Amino acid sequence: MINFIKENTKVNNLYLGQSDLNKIIREFKEVLTENKEKILEIYKIDNKNCMQSINFDTMLDILKMYENEEINKKDKKTITVALYYGNPYITINLCIHALLQKKAIMALTYDSLLGINKFIINAFNSILKKYRITSIIELFNCVKIEEIKKFEKCVDKIICIGNTNLYYQLKKQGIEKLEYIPFKNMAIYCDEDEYSQLQFELYNYLTKIGIEAEICEEDIEEFIEYVNLNNELENIVILSKSNEVIQKAEKEIKKHKVYINENPLKKEKFKVQLI
Repeated sequence: MINFIKENTKVNNLYLGQSDLNKIIREFKEVLTENKEKILEIYKIDNKNCMQSINFDTMLDILKMYENEEINKKDKKTITVALYYGNPYITINLCIHALLQKKAIMALTYDSLLGINKFIINAFNSILKKYRITSIIELFNCVKIEEIKKFEKCVDKIICIGNTNLYYQLKKQGIEKLEYIPFKNMAIYCDEDEYSQLQFELYNYLTKIGIEAEICEEDIEEFIEYVNLNNELENIVILSKSNEVIQKAEKEIKKHKVYINENPLKKEKFKVQLI
């Protein structure tokens, strides 16, 4: 890890034009598409140890959303540590984000889809070599909290993406450069017996695809108070037939996206705002 940090003090010398960015994204998509069967085979192996579901087309869609994105013109070098559950959607976001923001990113996961994440990062770094760009993202597995604390002084930022448990563990260790970024983290409210099975099915599916979710049993007033105070949440699901509950939720829930009796993932694009 220290070698990666030392090597990437050079990342501030990275100069990238808009056309180069789009070329790299297109090549990245092509490499992933050409290796689709291999990636899915790796996923099958990974999935024996980690029941996390992915969709190959979603990975390509994430890359497409970054085409023509504005590039950071600042010359200042930054090194970021990103800790997450190993969702490949986040890995792809991190790759392009490193390029756009001139960041060296240390991606830390914990035995979660390790093979497919290694493939994605290695493929990305191989493309960068063609443009004489040093590897600006590297995957590290099962790094102990004590080690993270040791190299805190060497990095600019430590971010936990969608992993609240690890975030609070690190916070207890007194790490100052720590930030939390939600990854579709969801709270589900249901007051209809008819929808209770749907509620649990949604919860189980979200867990399967690596998204933290919680089922809340409070009444609607307590639920609204809770979610408004919770900065770790991003999406709120309300399953109810009561017009009073629906109107109250729509009017009083702040900051978060609210889905009323609808699939919260139907319109999600899985692009992560990391800035």
